[in-house]
Amino acid sequence: MSAISKQPVSTIMTTDVVAVTEAASLYDCRRLFLKHDFHHLPVVDGTSLIGVLSSSDLVAAGVSKTFPEDDGEQVSSLEAEAMTVADYVHRDPVTIAPDDSIGLAASMLAAAGFHALPVVSEGALIGIVTTADLLQLLFDDDE
Repeated sequence: MSAISKQPVSTIMTTDVVAVTEAASLYDCRRLFLKHDFHHLPVVDGTSLIGVLSSSDLVAAGVSKTFPEDDGEQVSSLEAEAMTVADYVHRDPVTIAPDDSIGLAASMLAAAGFHALPVVSEGALIGIVTTADLLQLLFDDDE
């Protein structure tokens, strides 16, 4: 096991996490995905993690990066405003603790087939680590 894989997840996690509540509309989530160029939104109640919404969930709901007024094959923006996160969130997601190792995070992501792990401490969402974070770490380490 390399020295990097033994480091805690807290050393690479994103701490400035953009999150939404269950009441958020899918249209608002679409805007956040486009504005921040990420693919996962933690869903919270206060600081407590409820679940995760991914950009793939928006595609499955018919709310992707375009709307009928843009291209013509998705639900309308008015319909997307009425659709809430509560109906599409993946509840009780797999999480990781900030002191868990980067190697454990990599193993969990590889085995599970998803691309984001919310980082939770004492029941509160404090960060997120993604496959992109792990790839960036490998790239940075290689230089």
